[in-house]
Amino acid sequence: MQHSVKEYLCTPSTVFTSEETLTAHRKIHSRKQLCSCSQCGKRFSYMSGLYAHMNIHTSKYKCTECGKCCTSGKALAIHRRSHLGEKPFQCALFSKRFPKSGNLVRRSRVHTGDKPYKCSLCQKNFSKSSNLHRHKRIVHSNRRPCRMYSCTQCGKRFSCKTSLSTHMNIHTGKYKCIECGKCCHSSYALVEHKRSHSGEKPFECTVCSKRFTQSAHLLVHSRIHSGDKPYKCHMCHEAFSLSGNLNKHMKVHTGDKPYKCSLCKKSFCQSSTLLRHKRLVHSNRRPDQVYSCTQCGKRFSCKTSLSTHMNIHTGKYKCTQCGKCCHSSYALAEHRRSHSGEKPFECTVCSKRFTQSAHLLVHSRIHSGDKPYKCHMRDKAFSESRRLNKHMKVHTGDKPYTSSLCSESFSQSSTLQTHTRRVSTNRRPYQVYSCSQCGKHLSHKTSLWRHMNTHTNKYKCSECGKCCTSGLALAIHRRIHSGDKPYKCHMCDKEFSHSGNLKKHMRVHTGDKPYKCHICNKAFTESGSRKRHMRAHAQYKRYKFSLL
Repeated sequence: MQHSVKEYLCTPSTVFTSEETLTAHRKIHSRKQLCSCSQCGKRFSYMSGLYAHMNIHTSKYKCTECGKCCTSGKALAIHRRSHLGEKPFQCALFSKRFPKSGNLVRRSRVHTGDKPYKCSLCQKNFSKSSNLHRHKRIVHSNRRPCRMYSCTQCGKRFSCKTSLSTHMNIHTGKYKCIECGKCCHSSYALVEHKRSHSGEKPFECTVCSKRFTQSAHLLVHSRIHSGDKPYKCHMCHEAFSLSGNLNKHMKVHTGDKPYKCSLCKKSFCQSSTLLRHKRLVHSNRRPDQVYSCTQCGKRFSCKTSLSTHMNIHTGKYKCTQCGKCCHSSYALAEHRRSHSGEKPFECTVCSKRFTQSAHLLVHSRIHSGDKPYKCHMRDKAFSESRRLNKHMKVHTGDKPYTSSLCSESFSQSSTLQTHTRRVSTNRRPYQVYSCSQCGKHLSHKTSLWRHMNTHTNKYKCSECGKCCTSGLALAIHRRIHSGDKPYKCHMCDKEFSHSGNLKKHMRVHTGDKPYKCHICNKAFTESGSRKRHMRAHAQYKRYKFSLL
């Protein structure tokens, strides 16, 4: 149900829901907003607003627990509920409780779909007036909201003045933790932070029993189980579970790249992308060599990753069943599922289940074709960040893995391991692991495990009885029977049933030969051609050795 709300317009882009609010707003233009606070300079349209505000400075309504000063006795009573945990207003549908009636009204709109605030320019509806104001700033204003209010201390930018005022509490140390000295932006944020010291996690998931220090974290987590994505892009209708992800996505449409490199003037839409760019392009140090573990020598690009990794060596999060040490409590909880067999995350397309939500997310990209990780140097995209990291080494020429036998360097540890087996033994690398059923030789243990699925009939085609190595391989095989060819060449319109076949075909057009022989530098379009070529070198080497 949608209620119509009468609008009071000052300008076509400034709308109010009451005549009183419009009258107060017009005083800004008529220069009648002369009620200013002598303490902090804040201005008000009415003297009553100023009188109420002055109670904050006079400490008339001061909280005895945290010292916060409120504007009125009612505001103080509402504030005290944050200490008492009192939430008198309950949602009739899901029994969720709120400390303020306004919070309950806003929550009820989630269930009813009520969006009473309408944009007068594009007729789009919103459930909150703040969302309408934000929409007008982003869509119908030439000013970028992130550049309106800047912090003089750290340069951080905010779209509204209240957000900046709240942020300034961090610099003034108004809400400071007595245990670690961290400064928070509000008293509520300080209460939540203190739970990191006490270990208190009062919010529990009703589905998987995972506990959280903040109700907001529980709300975000619950969307994994429900599949809820409440944040929708108004330009392409793509939905997100987090508002932060929507904000990042919006920069794709607006083209906003506020983070500029001071060395090459290249701009980025995210600060993390800028930091990564500086490490990869403008640093002589390899990013994976910045912070090294003193126990195992593993390298990390940031200090927090190293600190998390050290929990493995200290045994902070140790499994009581097998003794494995994890880097975090969450990782330990995920590991325990390998013993219990629990797989709480299910794919809505093919019903495949997973132990981790991250695995489900990566798997879902097989169905959607989504490739969110883009190379900033070439027009190439990847479904996983680790694949992008491997690809970036092609551009940087980074080869951090050096052979102790011949000093040859490689970009990947797996390539080094294969090289070591080839050089240190007379056996061919694909003869290391043998199948006990058919005698087939494989170069990796994981390849042997996948191959064994063909003997156990785990992934069997119901039409022809063929046994495949994995669920993905079976899905690809079924396209032979259905005739489905979802991958099309954009240059010659040829269609393929497998993305790998399209990739190989594209090399005909591009002339790309990514597989290079490390002995004679001859390049090939397919890895199989390089393997056959390598055997020629091996045969020549054995022939030369026999002549000696």
